[in-house]
Amino acid sequence: MIYPSTEMIPAPAGITNTKAFEMSTRPVTRFAGIALPTRPTLSDLLRRVTLMRAAHRQRLALARLDAAALADIGITPDEACVEARRPAWDIPQRWQK
Repeated sequence: MIYPSTEMIPAPAGITNTKAFEMSTRPVTRFAGIALPTRPTLSDLLRRVTLMRAAHRQRLALARLDAAALADIGITPDEACVEARRPAWDIPQRWQK
């Protein structure tokens, strides 16, 4: 019987600062020679929920700003409305690092 093992897959030569590099450095489970992504840990899930709550709070605050306050931060009321309507799970990539 072949048991799952967790190992790091090496990054391809010459690839730096790309999504491919990030994906290649994540731990994977190998089962019968097939690489499967590992399940998220409880701390991964809690971090994701915390980020979602922060995004939701910030979008609610953005929706409450008046036109003068929005002009001060350099966005239009239409841009603020679009941002405020984004779902909580739609968080910026730079937050997920």
